[in-house]
Amino acid sequence: MLKQRAQHLKEERVNLLKRKEDLELQTDDLNLPLPEARERLQNRIKQDNAELKQMEKEQFEIKKMVETYQQNIKEIEQDLREKNSG
Repeated sequence: MLKQRAQHLKEERVNLLKRKEDLELQTDDLNLPLPEARERLQNRIKQDNAELKQMEKEQFEIKKMVETYQQNIKEIEQDLREKNSG
């Protein structure tokens, strides 16, 4: 129970630190000249897009793994049925 609580608090801390960083960047952006703010925003968009692409790749790989495991389970179940009936 305590380990779960500690893990939850660690995750929440990471999320809050990321949010703090985002807010600080937004505050800094308000003080930048327009061309620099635009460039920073474009860089942020590129970074976010790269992260999304990586997440989509990971999601696809996980989906393939799940499908492979499901197929293995079906084959094992089929083997068990054949052994039980034979």
